[in-house]
Amino acid sequence: MSKISTPMDSQQITDHNDNGYEFTIDDIKELDERRRDRLSGKSTTYSWEEAKEIITGKKKINLFLLS
Repeated sequence: MSKISTPMDSQQITDHNDNGYEFTIDDIKELDERRRDRLSGKSTTYSWEEAKEIITGKKKINLFLLS
């Protein structure tokens, strides 16, 4: 599995993946805030494999990114 190169905003998620999910306005605001953080470099995305390695302690993350 590869990383998503461009984070989707709330409209793209709605257009791309209509699986019957319902979102509150707060959910949409949070999605857009998370997208802005990724685009600005404030946040980093990980593939599922990378996330599992971090969770299980096999991979270290840059603690500077958590602040």
